[in-house]
Amino acid sequence: MSLFFLLNNLHFALEILGALAFLIVAWFAFDSFLIRRDFLTASRGVGFFLLAAWQVAHAFGASGAFIYLGFVFYVAGLILVLANLILEHPVERPRFEAVFILPALVVTMFYINIAAAVLYLAITFASFQQYRHEFKKALKPFFIGFLLLFSGALLSVFYGNATFGTIWILGHLFETAGFASIILWVWQYLQLRIREEMILIFTSAALLISIVVTLAFSIILVGQIESATKASLLTNAKVLDLAVSRLRGEALAKTKFLSRAAGFEDLLARRNFVKLEAEASKYLESEELGFLVILDKSGEALLRAHALTQKEDNLSKEAAAAAALAGKDFVTIESSPAEKFSIRAASPLYLKGKLAGAIIAGFLLDNALVDNIKRITGLEMSVWEGDRIAATTLLNPDGRTRGTGIKLADENVRGAVLERGEEIVVRTEILSRPALASYLPIKNSDGKIVGMISSVKPQQEILALANATNRLTLVAVVILMLVLAWPVYLLTKRLSGEVG
Repeated sequence: MSLFFLLNNLHFALEILGALAFLIVAWFAFDSFLIRRDFLTASRGVGFFLLAAWQVAHAFGASGAFIYLGFVFYVAGLILVLANLILEHPVERPRFEAVFILPALVVTMFYINIAAAVLYLAITFASFQQYRHEFKKALKPFFIGFLLLFSGALLSVFYGNATFGTIWILGHLFETAGFASIILWVWQYLQLRIREEMILIFTSAALLISIVVTLAFSIILVGQIESATKASLLTNAKVLDLAVSRLRGEALAKTKFLSRAAGFEDLLARRNFVKLEAEASKYLESEELGFLVILDKSGEALLRAHALTQKEDNLSKEAAAAAALAGKDFVTIESSPAEKFSIRAASPLYLKGKLAGAIIAGFLLDNALVDNIKRITGLEMSVWEGDRIAATTLLNPDGRTRGTGIKLADENVRGAVLERGEEIVVRTEILSRPALASYLPIKNSDGKIVGMISSVKPQQEILALANATNRLTLVAVVILMLVLAWPVYLLTKRLSGEVG
């Protein structure tokens, strides 16, 4: 079990604790409303109930329209709690005039975390004023709790979406202390109410047991999923490696065939470039090649059937071209200015026993290739040229552009794969996202490591399954708890009657 998964589960437990704390306060407010029947008491109950709903949505990682609804509940709940504290004060107290401008300030802020931090601070200020000037000593744990929640919300402005970092952990420690302080504040009012105290103890114990069971089950489940994923990642990377190996053999076979049967050498000797262009384009399409290049005997590119405007560059220093101009059939993986990182097969062209030139053909190691493999494996696939991504199915954080050109950041992967040629499966970060990934080295025909193949499973996808399990388990426990709550309520009612 990685620290990433452990922190995710602890985050789930923390948010459920927060939901419980706010729900208890809402329960007391609604209980008071049945007696007082006033707007302030009702608004307090609704406000804390909305905060509890937000905590549940946050715990389960709501997405899409639900997360926006959760944001509405979050801000609306804080505003109701703040309004309740303000309206309880006598109108003549001027020190609260500054508070009334906060709703306008919130409107100007586009970030929920900033708005929440401001509202938490306002609630802390208002409740502290009641504690200090109206001698409501029982409010001390309340304003301390909201002060701690303000600190957590303020830190959330800085870590944003960067979860599980140092600031994220510190912010959630503040939240934990804040929720505990609010529960302590509520407990003061339960000491003389036996029925509510017993119901709360039963509810809290049942919820605590459900959280422990849920977390234990999800830890076991995620551990098994992670082990299975690690085993499959290397297999799926080998699928791409096998595809590359097949394309190497295919490229060499087709290049040999074209060098002997297509008649390119005769057209080259007669300098019939119109016919040469037509024939090359025809074979490029019929043989389903990624590219096809005709060289003269000095290594000059006379024709690129796949890019007719790109020519007259000398390729004699490339490994494939050099081997073909030396009279050998050859295939390798290397980079070229026009075709980039690619599988390159080359064969010599002979006319009457003399070297007339060479043909280079092959396949691009591009996004189309990794897309095809992803359709088979369902995993994110990448081809690395050295320590940079040459082709990938992974998208940048903007969700639109591919993560090509990104440099490898994990030095352990660099040492194991690019330097020692090992096959590994590791936890790493790719495009700033935690993931499980397998890596295989790519070697050229000389045995030199020129890149890597990687297969990636974002850890967020595994977390999504764990969160779904958490939801199902917790819902089942809550239903069971509600069924048992009625006899507990009757029992506590009878006991409180006997005590009275």
